[in-house]
Amino acid sequence: MKNRILHRVSVGIAAVGIVLVLVWAWWMRTPAGAVRNEILITGHPVLAATCHPSYDHAASVSAHAKIWTLANGESYVTGDGSAPVSHFKISGGAVGYSARPQP
Repeated sequence: MKNRILHRVSVGIAAVGIVLVLVWAWWMRTPAGAVRNEILITGHPVLAATCHPSYDHAASVSAHAKIWTLANGESYVTGDGSAPVSHFKISGGAVGYSARPQP
């Protein structure tokens, strides 16, 4: 009886883990999702769920890279409190994207 319950719990945890990995992979397939993931990793989950990142053509041309930005009210302060972050450099492509904050 105890082994049966333990088995069901472990299967349930594994299923939830698999679902979370699939959702994360689906989220990372777009540049906007990569920006949201970076915001989530840095500790701002509410902003990650509600932000609307967009491609910034002017910044991309001047930086010679793919730059995505957050709207003015959606920027957040870095962990050390030194500067607001609202620009992200996007890299990657075929399988998924990654985003890195830009000063």
